[in-house]
Amino acid sequence: MWKKWKKHLSILQHKKARLFVLLGIILFNLVLWFVSSLLSYLIQPELYDGLFDAIMKSGITWMLDPGFYDPETLLSIQIIAILTVIVSMVTFTGGIIAYVSDAVGTFIEKSEEGSKPLYLYDHLLILNWNIKALELIADFCYDEAGKDIVVVTPYEKKEIETLIDAKLYDMPKKGARKVRVVVVSGNIVSKQVLDRVCIQAAKTIVIFSDEEQDASLEGYQADITAVKTLMLVDNVSPDPNQTIIVEIKETKTRELIEERFAKKNEPFPRVIPMLSDELMGKLIAQTVFYPELNEVYAELMSSLGAEFYSTEEADPREYLKHHGHAIPLYRHKGRLYVVARNEDDLKKTRDTPKELPRTLSFHPQTQNADRTIVIFGKNNKIPYIIASIRAFEHDGNVTSNVITIPSADIASIQNAVKDLSKVDTILLLSDDKTTSKKIDSDVLITLLLIQDVEVLKNASVVIELIDPRHFDIARSYRVEHTIISNRYVSHMMAQIAKNRELYYLYNDMLTYDESDEGEQTKELYVYPAGSFLQGTFPKRFASAFELIADVANSSQDVYQIVGLVQNHKTLIFSGDLDKTGAVSIEKDDLLVIVSE
Repeated sequence: MWKKWKKHLSILQHKKARLFVLLGIILFNLVLWFVSSLLSYLIQPELYDGLFDAIMKSGITWMLDPGFYDPETLLSIQIIAILTVIVSMVTFTGGIIAYVSDAVGTFIEKSEEGSKPLYLYDHLLILNWNIKALELIADFCYDEAGKDIVVVTPYEKKEIETLIDAKLYDMPKKGARKVRVVVVSGNIVSKQVLDRVCIQAAKTIVIFSDEEQDASLEGYQADITAVKTLMLVDNVSPDPNQTIIVEIKETKTRELIEERFAKKNEPFPRVIPMLSDELMGKLIAQTVFYPELNEVYAELMSSLGAEFYSTEEADPREYLKHHGHAIPLYRHKGRLYVVARNEDDLKKTRDTPKELPRTLSFHPQTQNADRTIVIFGKNNKIPYIIASIRAFEHDGNVTSNVITIPSADIASIQNAVKDLSKVDTILLLSDDKTTSKKIDSDVLITLLLIQDVEVLKNASVVIELIDPRHFDIARSYRVEHTIISNRYVSHMMAQIAKNRELYYLYNDMLTYDESDEGEQTKELYVYPAGSFLQGTFPKRFASAFELIADVANSSQDVYQIVGLVQNHKTLIFSGDLDKTGAVSIEKDDLLVIVSE
């Protein structure tokens, strides 16, 4: 029997040490109080009305009131009282205080480590961590609705919190809202951890790719962490209304996810495999031909200024008649995509529909100029950039001479361009496989070196950076078009997190049609007003709505105008489009147009 109890006590001590100590403290003091009371009763029974009365008047009284002392009792009972008080103060009062203090300390420690269960709902849940997560959190600081954000990361909680605090401190305060960010350090493929962060109540889940894997190791699989995490998340939280964004690096992973997960919720699946290198490659290629799109996309894909939205399907021109706070773009998958300042503007309608003007005529749009594009650097986006450039050659009737120069030394640069008489565009790409300390070093050194190459001096320069902190360096060298890749990816993720239908808009707008067959996608273009609109200049309109409606109605929805570039300043139309205020267009102004 004793062996059996000893075994149980040994297991209890090993598995529940805190409970073992607490029970030990209580048991010891119960025995102490009983023995001291029994001895008092046996020594002077006339003081009590039985043993129970002795326990209540002696042992427990001495423990609860250490100051109690009755000099009328016998000396032996006084000695027992003193010993009971001293021992109980040490073992009971001191033990309980130490136990509670340790429990409180453990509670605080677990809370600071993020290991305590949370109560949350409608939150953004970030699983895994890379540098793009910082930009995603920063973007939500400007979201109108605000959102609680939970980050589950295998890294130390304090390390990630320090990065987030530094990022939020450096952000512009104008328009920013307070966002609560909770960091939990734990295993992202643990169901226990996911339950602790209320995964089933999350509105959106973002799974970031693992960028710390060493690609040179045997058995390397770029997206294995993301796929394993998705497998668990899809089973733990099967809510079809929940959006799951998975950042991936390989096309075959996207095909796998689309086949196994995405088809469950057509036409807008809840699982979105986001091949960020492909999307950024297409966006960079568009800025090679239309550099002004950098600023246009920077606004439309962020939470600042005008944004993309989707609403119930409607004829774009009919929509314009009834809405004066949103610009309809085109219909896709039973939805109408629009540009507006905020979601409330989508709900604002006119009491009386407006007639649409029809006064404009358009020049045929072709891009007949041959271009020479020199690309410095090499990263994962290059195949998508070149593929998109080739697609644009068909889409815009352009011949492009693309020269890639991976080396960042003056001899290689001069040798590669020595026979060129003219360079139209220079694209500098940042190495996305380097260490965090060397990020953007190669592209900044190349930027310095090309200053001395004569044939490159008059070219338009587009530079890609990964770290936003290097933006000021590029700007000091008069680089007008700087693309910060991680910020763009995070902007897109933030918008998709709010409305997953936007993923399909981004795919369409960033993809040039490679042939005239099949459904034609719509993209953003920047046209000089003189080559786009026929007739004399300047052209004046009473309001932004009058210009937007005239372009849409006169072209029968072939063209939609969303903004202007005047005097190197980009304006995206938003807010009250009916507001009276003349819009004047000069021949050299640039028009931001959505068309096939």
